[in-house]
Amino acid sequence: MDFAGINPENQYLWLTLAGFALGSGISFFSHRKPRRHPAAAVLFISLSILFLTFGIFLSSYSFWNYKVLLVWFGALTVSGFLCVRFWRFVGIPVFSLFFAALFIFYYSFASWSPVQPGQNLCSFTLLSGGGDKTTILSEDTQNNQDVLEFGAGGIYPEIRMLELPHWFFLSRTGAIYEPLHSQFAAEENGDSESAPAVKIRQLFGRIPGFIFVTESAGPLYPVPGVRYDLSFNSDGLPAIKKRID
Repeated sequence: MDFAGINPENQYLWLTLAGFALGSGISFFSHRKPRRHPAAAVLFISLSILFLTFGIFLSSYSFWNYKVLLVWFGALTVSGFLCVRFWRFVGIPVFSLFFAALFIFYYSFASWSPVQPGQNLCSFTLLSGGGDKTTILSEDTQNNQDVLEFGAGGIYPEIRMLELPHWFFLSRTGAIYEPLHSQFAAEENGDSESAPAVKIRQLFGRIPGFIFVTESAGPLYPVPGVRYDLSFNSDGLPAIKKRID
């Protein structure tokens, strides 16, 4: 799975680093002697200023316009202070929960990919049509083939997508999608609603900011002998176009 890496233009990334570093610096400075560490305090406060500077330039000054981001910064400052000040009772559990949640998220969406405008999803051709159903042969970018049937009146390929919240800075894209081959395989095996990963994905859908959507492309009335491509358009939505070889 590739979520396209950390997004350096995300304001929440730099506010998280800056807030946590500032809280850590305050914690080091507020210790009573002889546990006070002025050098560490200066280091972390300097890092906080550096992170804020990066955030200002890389996010085009945009985060100063939102009060909610300042609340985020304040919350991370408090978190950094508590994690360093009480590292055994707060710091270790917080970091353990963070990395556990991160592992569970990546495990649950291991087969999903980032939505990138212009990205090709699959190609398909008409096998048979007429009557009450239309049958097509679909082939994705990994050469996995599936025979799909649609009712009369055109085909409507559907893509399952998860819109990511703005604060999720671990992906450069704003959404991820389930590849068609994985979706069809799960439906054929009858485990689309019973696999542990699917159950966990449903829990993530209840977290504010994570929104599951199903986008449909079409309708398309395929012509025999013509190859079609299903890809994401400039808005990150699935679209069908005729291939010109």
